[in-house]
Amino acid sequence: MDKRERVKYLLKSVLGVDVDAIAAKTIASLAVERAKHVPDLTRAWLSMKDKKEWVTYALLGKK
Repeated sequence: MDKRERVKYLLKSVLGVDVDAIAAKTIASLAVERAKHVPDLTRAWLSMKDKKEWVTYALLGKK
């Protein structure tokens, strides 16, 4: 049993916490939050692309 499995076992036996379930829920909620921002980012990208600002943004990371 490696270190990660040992910690999972201890958390499960002592606290009753399923680490794998918590990780899966966290990853799913992060994916949903990122997906919510896609329309805004798309609109921002299209407006920058039309103004040719995307080159500056892509190279320098700022508008």
